[in-house]
Amino acid sequence: MDKRKNNGGSRKGAGRKQGTGVSTKIKKYVEEMMLEMLKDESINNQIMVELKQLSLTSGWIYIIRDVNNNEVKIGVTQKENPKGRLSQYVSHKIDIELLFIDKIEDCFELENEIHISIERRRIKGDWFKLNSEDVYKIISTINNHKHKTIYDGRWKKKQ
Repeated sequence: MDKRKNNGGSRKGAGRKQGTGVSTKIKKYVEEMMLEMLKDESINNQIMVELKQLSLTSGWIYIIRDVNNNEVKIGVTQKENPKGRLSQYVSHKIDIELLFIDKIEDCFELENEIHISIERRRIKGDWFKLNSEDVYKIISTINNHKHKTIYDGRWKKKQ
């Protein structure tokens, strides 16, 4: 007869006991401490501010075309001089044409949204099979994102 208790979902004969190790006890203590800290409104507000700052990253969003096979890459870089990022493609013997580049807030989020919207045309990584009309629509999406207005009782430009 197995005298082992059924702790934390472990099964009889599974060869393990969940929820009984030191690391599990530490994890439980840390979780309880974090939940207690989040009850403090000032700590909770500071965490939200810091999370927002992490998600609101600015950078350069660019669209390049591989001239040899007519594939288009939509990418981002946070380098102060984005030409350094673009020169990587030249060093890899890719003959590129720069179609668009602009500095954008939330560049990673926007790039991800664009990639999702054209997923069915993905070739590999950030490279897509796009025609001129597709590229124009993407540039329009980027410009709308950059210059969108917000409504808070009156229309004003995004800051």
